[in-house]
Amino acid sequence: MIDKSISSNPPKFSIIYFSIMNYNNIMIKMKDSNQNFLDDFIDRIKATLNGEDFIAQITKNNIVIGVASYANREEIEHFLKEFFSQNKKPINLEGNELFFDIKAGISMYPENGTTSYEFIINAYIALENVINVKEIKYKYYEPVLKDNIEKDIRMNLFLRNAISNNELSVYYQPQVEIEKEKTVGAEALLRWNKQLGIISPGEFIPLAEKQVKLLNWDIG
Repeated sequence: MIDKSISSNPPKFSIIYFSIMNYNNIMIKMKDSNQNFLDDFIDRIKATLNGEDFIAQITKNNIVIGVASYANREEIEHFLKEFFSQNKKPINLEGNELFFDIKAGISMYPENGTTSYEFIINAYIALENVINVKEIKYKYYEPVLKDNIEKDIRMNLFLRNAISNNELSVYYQPQVEIEKEKTVGAEALLRWNKQLGIISPGEFIPLAEKQVKLLNWDIG
């Protein structure tokens, strides 16, 4: 369907990849309901679309829309602002007010791909780069975003071998009580030296915290 839309509407086509961040919380709240709350949310999206557009549910909490009815980024921007403005309103279902915490990634034709696979992957990459940024609801794909994810993948692979290769070092920074001119303690700072150079803890610690092996590392 995406490839067909590209061929029939080449000058104006975009993919918007939505993710419902609080899906599990809503599921718990509505666990005794016989009504699918996603139907109401999808209907909300459909109300913003035109005849040339389409919508598809990729996973339980991820929804993709193909937008062929907006000619440029300014029109996409207007659409997104309208959508997120409407999304601030709850959906009322069986006496429950449901608020949807939504993030989105956007890829556009032709600068972000020429096939359906490229479009969806690049929109997803844009989404991944905004998921953990509280202040931002959506992001457009840029090649640098793909570079960031590929760098994280490489760092994860390198990090798996960092302990056995003795690449992690601990430096102790003295803590001094100035008035008494006395050292009262020390702060342990973890450093990692690798092919990538000396890597900032701010880059690898978030990745390391996801690896149980590092959490059990004995710093001696």
